[in-house]
Amino acid sequence: MSAVRTGVRSAPEGDLAQLLSAAGIRHVIYNASLVTSEGRFVAVADAWLDDVGVAIEVDSDEHHATGDGFRRTVRRNARYARVGVPVVTVLPIDLRDRPSGVVHDIAATRATAASRPRPPVHVSERDAPSSGREGWRWGA
Repeated sequence: MSAVRTGVRSAPEGDLAQLLSAAGIRHVIYNASLVTSEGRFVAVADAWLDDVGVAIEVDSDEHHATGDGFRRTVRRNARYARVGVPVVTVLPIDLRDRPSGVVHDIAATRATAASRPRPPVHVSERDAPSSGREGWRWGA
């Protein structure tokens, strides 16, 4: 599966896309710009399970563990929490070293989310602030 076709922006996101596809998890939107029903920006989800409203974020040490990257990650997660979006945070190393655990975490979160009302967010028709592109669908 090519990165261009899926819309992923990094090697770990590509690994996630391949893992989800191999696990039969379909209808994933990659780099989905999410907004509230009032049009307020929430986040650009690395992967978005639109049918149940679950975000998947691949958070590496390099971009999310220190300084500005850490602050952005904490603020992003707070925005998700404010609107009720469950988030599965995945480490790049886990995509390689424990892929079955990653799939289990995503499947369990999806099942829990399916038993609750979907969060009141949707994929924006416009790009998010500084996102540079819209979300892409894979397996739709």
